Amino acid sequence: MPLDHATSSTLIASPDLIASLDHAPIFPLDPEGLAAAIDIPVSDWPLNCHAVACTVRDLVPVQGMRVMRGHYDGPVHPRSVFSRGLQQHSWLELEDGRILDPTRWTLDRPDAPYIYLGVCDHYDAGGRALAEAVPPPFPGTGPDFSDRIARLAEAERARLAASLETSAGTPEQLWARLRKALRRDPAQLAEPAALYEMARELGLKALIPIDSWQRVMEPEALACNPGSNRFFALPPISVPKPRELLGELLARFVSIEERDLRLEDELAEHGISLDAYHDALNRLIDGPEWPLNLLPLEDQYILGIATTDILGQGFGTTLRVERYARSRGYSRDALDAAMKEVGAAFGIDAGWT
Repeated sequence: MPLDHATSSTLIASPDLIASLDHAPIFPLDPEGLAAAIDIPVSDWPLNCHAVACTVRDLVPVQGMRVMRGHYDGPVHPRSVFSRGLQQHSWLELEDGRILDPTRWTLDRPDAPYIYLGVCDHYDAGGRALAEAVPPPFPGTGPDFSDRIARLAEAERARLAASLETSAGTPEQLWARLRKALRRDPAQLAEPAALYEMARELGLKALIPIDSWQRVMEPEALACNPGSNRFFALPPISVPKPRELLGELLARFVSIEERDLRLEDELAEHGISLDAYHDALNRLIDGPEWPLNLLPLEDQYILGIATTDILGQGFGTTLRVERYARSRGYSRDALDAAMKEVGAAFGIDAGWT
């Protein structure tokens, strides 16, 4: 089994690193220091994640930081005040996509408080990935607004179709595409503001999740005050090379831990054993830094299949991969470019979008 080579869940900033930052003041990355800055003792943080996150945003702002609300689906310690399983949770997201979570320790390390600064591993903003994990309903089922869309003037239907980058089609088809687009994460939409404004004008604002609406149309409700007289600095993000990113994505998302025994079946469809996949992945991650096209041809085939036919497959997985990549410094477009670069080395089309 390959080791988990993703970035450490906790970033411990060394004194030398902190001193090297030319921004002041420095964001306190120790619980007691942060507690003093927000005037909320660490003992009051359990079961108080949203208040702590909002207070950090207001009193210890980092440029571009915003409060996020959704689910935490990671490990929960037996001594945590939370029951095991999916948890409603609040945290902070930085402008570069990293997660800053002051209260994660109340879930996974209740006896050892720490400040989490790292990748988007167990976070689902707005519960969007969970919602996408549920297969879409069959056509003709679920709420039906096709009569409303059918009554829209033809010009309005054309504008809506243009916003969705699709043909108008029948009212039922248009409604299905609109419903799907409005429940997607805003980061997956080309022009979310234009689409949301269109939906509002058509009387369909109620179909937009409130957290998505605020992120796009009312960012001031979530973000720190841009007119603040001071912002705090955090250690800069370390962006991996495309090859390193690919290794992280495969180790995290194309793994037994993530896909259970389905992974063995998915690989077997292409004549690949689980052991052969792990060997190829380990050579990708731990092998010499030679160009990808110099890897053994068998490894190129195996990794190409894992990248194009398995990575990102499954309802909700695509969004989780994109969020993880964003927290490693890759926007959706940058992820697409990185996958194309990797695919070109293997002689395949591995474009993401």
